[in-house]
Amino acid sequence: MIKLDGNVTMEEWGLNGKLLRSQCARNSIVASGLNLSRDLLLGIGKGIQWMAIGQGLTTTGSDVHLTSEWLRQAPTSKLLNNNQITLKLFVPAISSVNGNVVDSAILASGGKGIATSATFPEDQVFAKVSLAAITKSEFVSLVLIWVVNTSVR
Repeated sequence: MIKLDGNVTMEEWGLNGKLLRSQCARNSIVASGLNLSRDLLLGIGKGIQWMAIGQGLTTTGSDVHLTSEWLRQAPTSKLLNNNQITLKLFVPAISSVNGNVVDSAILASGGKGIATSATFPEDQVFAKVSLAAITKSEFVSLVLIWVVNTSVR
C-alpha cells in the first residue's frame, strides 16, 4: 500500500530580508488527490501544476478550489528527492495579494492549464492545509513550502 503525507511551511519575510514568522502544519490529501494519484499510475493527467492561497478554511465540497482563493500560480521551484516532492512558491511583497492568508492547496491541472480559481472545474485539489492567519501586505513577502512524502506501508 502506498502512503502519501507531508507538511506545509509558510514563511513571512519583511522588506529587510528578515524572517518575521514561520509556521508548519500537516497537509491533508483530499479525496480528489487520492483519485489523481490513482489516475497518474495509469498515465492519466498532468500531476500537480498549481499552488494556491486563500482566506477560507476549507475547500469546497467539489475539491476544485479553496473557498476564498486569492492566488493560484505555478510553483516557483520543484524538487524531487527519493520519496519526497518539495514545491515552493514565492509571493513578493509587491504583489496585489494582501490580507489574511489562512489556507493553501496544491492542485493538479485537468487539461486547460489555466491559472484561475472558481471557474475551471478541470483543476482539482490534491492536498490542502489550514494555517494560523498570516497578514500579507505590501511590506511582507510569503514563501510557501509544500512537502509530500511517499512511502510503502
